Formats: sequence, C-alpha cells, structure tokens
Amino acid sequence: MPDQLHSRLAVILAVGTPLLLAGPGRAEWHGIGAMTASPPAGNQITFHNPQATVTVTVLAPDLIRVRMTRGSTPAPDYSYAVVKTDWKTNWPQVAVEFGGSGGTRVIRTPELEVRAQLSPFRLAFYDRNGRLISKDSDTVGMAWDGARVRSWKWMPPDEHYFGLGEKAGPLDKRGHAYVMWNTDAYGWDESTDPLYETIPFFIGLRAGRAYGIFFDNTWRSSFDMGAESPEYYSFGIPSAPKGERSTTISSTGLTRRRCSAVTRSW
Repeated sequence: MPDQLHSRLAVILAVGTPLLLAGPGRAEWHGIGAMTASPPAGNQITFHNPQATVTVTVLAPDLIRVRMTRGSTPAPDYSYAVVKTDWKTNWPQVAVEFGGSGGTRVIRTPELEVRAQLSPFRLAFYDRNGRLISKDSDTVGMAWDGARVRSWKWMPPDEHYFGLGEKAGPLDKRGHAYVMWNTDAYGWDESTDPLYETIPFFIGLRAGRAYGIFFDNTWRSSFDMGAESPEYYSFGIPSAPKGERSTTISSTGLTRRRCSAVTRSW
C-alpha cells in the first residue's frame, strides 16, 4: 500500500453469547446497554453491567484489543489466530493515558485516542489530531439476537472497502455482502460466494487514509459492507460459542505487518 496512507490504529474485539435494540429490522437484537467503568489496571480498562463485560487493552500505540463477553466474568482468553494477546509479556511497553469523566472515558497512546461512551456503550477511534478513524454505529453498535452476535460500524459515504480473501465481483466491496466459509465452488462466476479462500480481513479507505479490520473467528461469518444500509456496515456470526470473537483494526501502513505480528499465519 502507498506509504502516504496512514491512520495508525488497531483494535481487537471479543464477544461471547446473547444481551434490545430499536431500529429498522432489529427488534430482536439486544444491545450492550449502559456500562460502568472500573479503574484502569496497567494498560487496560474494564467496563461492565449485569449483561456484559468489555475489556479494552492497549497492545501497541496503534493496536487496541476489545474483549466483550456476556455476564460479569470474561470468557477464557484464547484464540486460534491471535497469538500475541497479553500486553504484559507479548508486546513492548507503551505509554498509555487514561482520562475522561461523567459519561465518557478516554484512552490515549502516542498514536491514537479511544473514546468510550458509557450510555449506550459505544467505542470510537481517533488519531492524535482528533480525526475520526472508525467508530461503532450510533444506532446499533455491538449486539446479540439469540445465538447470533454482530457488530455494526459507522460507514462514511466516501469510504471504500477492499479485501476479505478470494472473492468474485468488484474489487471495492462497498454495497455488497459476503460469507466467510471456505468452499470448493466448481464453475463459479462473478456472483458466486463464498469461494475457496476466505480471510475475514478488509481495509477501509477514505480521503487517502486507511485502516484495517481483522475479525478473528473460526465460525461461519458474514460481512455486510453496506448492502443492508448505506449508513453502516456490519460483521458477525450466526451462532456464538461460549468463547469469544475478536476484531483487529489497524492502519494500511501497518496492516500486513500488524496482522503478521498478531496472527499465527496469513
């Protein structure tokens, strides 16, 4: 990717099992709701309510891990793909500042700022100049519906998406939906999905700045890149196990290096 593309950010999101959301077509989705912040501990801070626990951890100046599980106890910290999950032992020390008051908490590193809105709980990611890189959708965010779990993200009108492994159709994935499930698709054409190699990773590009999202998940998953609505994109799984799911967001300049550092293989 061109060197001039630089939104230095990365995140890992983890979700366990089911939490009500209003909105078109979402009467059964249960949102994470309002949360209370615990005091920071080292490089991380935990948010909680009776329905869920969210832990936000700084792994590197441009890499944030977000773990969300149902209930008051986080799920076992294990991933088949992410190998460097422990900020204490796997990553060099990084300067982290925690702040905020009232209904907001702020996490700052030398390269980014994470703002946590407590009610309803939403996360937003900015560079240190205050420019918004990525955020949860204002109307939905992270939610469950029975065994299903999904995350909705804000989709600017001038943002475009690339990646998701071996996919037919246009290079720009905006306005389309895809399934992540390796399939021996004989005689496929431009409308066939899924295909042989699915990688739950994509790059978002807007105004010469970019970030990447890696959805760490071994289950059959789906990505809706604005097919349902031009206001947001989303990704999730049809059935959540007792464990957790993870997401990584990073800049284009760091994307391949970060994914190589965080995951077992690519």
